[in-house]
Amino acid sequence: MSSILVLTRDARLLARLRAAWGPTYRVVQRAEWDGVAAVLRSGTIDVLAFDTGRTAGVSAGPSLRWLRDTFPDMACVAVVDPWAGRLAFTMGRRGVDGLVVAGAEATHLDLRRAAQDALGRALARSIGRRLHGVVDPLLARCVSRAVEAAERPTNASLLAEPEGISVGSLRRRLRRNGAPSPGRILRWGRLLRAARALERDADSIDRVAFRYGYSSGAALGRAIRRDVGLPTTTLKKRGGLACALEAFLRRVGDSKAGPGDGSDGASSAESPRA
Repeated sequence: MSSILVLTRDARLLARLRAAWGPTYRVVQRAEWDGVAAVLRSGTIDVLAFDTGRTAGVSAGPSLRWLRDTFPDMACVAVVDPWAGRLAFTMGRRGVDGLVVAGAEATHLDLRRAAQDALGRALARSIGRRLHGVVDPLLARCVSRAVEAAERPTNASLLAEPEGISVGSLRRRLRRNGAPSPGRILRWGRLLRAARALERDADSIDRVAFRYGYSSGAALGRAIRRDVGLPTTTLKKRGGLACALEAFLRRVGDSKAGPGDGSDGASSAESPRA
């Protein structure tokens, strides 16, 4: 189960976050920065959610810079008041992966989405680093974007537009470098996110499948067996993300990257919806 460390003094806010995140994540709390480093170094925390208004020292820039430098793979979420104004807009530049507005209008669904989005950005960043120097830089960037966007309806323009090129140009450049097509990269992004969720989250395989665009848990299981070469239970035991990423690199190395044998824009019951 993924874990979220909530840094706040506000008991009411903590209760709201526990109610929203508790069914899916293990939620732990600290009131001060003191001692947080020891908890983070234990390697058990996936998300740090810090209350910008009620935690001593949380506005200190060096603390956030240190956090990003020391724990680059961890997701970082800022909890801000509805009237935070300019503070909220500066958080992205300071290395924060997501914002949670502490006002009463924020629903449990909003809070869960904020955590999921932050985890997606952190995972995309981590995978990008793992692929750096191993695969073509263009492919590494595209895979990172596909991983980050895995929960949203996507198309190939998501990968092409940040490069300042058309989808056709992107497809040709990837093909020239022996890389998968844009559509297949998007499907790999969803498979990598699903593998990570199965490894760490408390959600059932059906809920994970639906979140990442598969028609059912059985369809996700078939995709994992086909593209990673393992049944779902074995994947979870061996480390879901590590196994899936190894399979991706193996497919890229063989110039047969999937998932699936469908065309660039195809979708099926066993592949994530493109």
